[in-house]
Amino acid sequence: AVSPLDCLGCGNCVDICPAPKGKAIVMTSIDSEIEQAEAWNYGVNLPVKENPMKKETVKGSQFEQPLFEFSGACAGCGETPYAKLLTQLFG
Repeated sequence: AVSPLDCLGCGNCVDICPAPKGKAIVMTSIDSEIEQAEAWNYGVNLPVKENPMKKETVKGSQFEQPLFEFSGACAGCGETPYAKLLTQLFG
């Protein structure tokens, strides 16, 4: 899902998507997407569940809430996952 409030309308996500065209993501008008903003807000406002594992383990770190979720980096950029992981490990 793409936040309707964060979409730039550039279409890069549609162009780079490996799924057959029109299957996983399609460009639509902002008006139709704003109607879906309530569903997005519901998902964003769900309570954060407690981590069932130790935060210091590789697996346990992935249950932590990342503080760097929506990167503006280009597709395939290697820095984004490292920055996300650092926020999961050290806040």
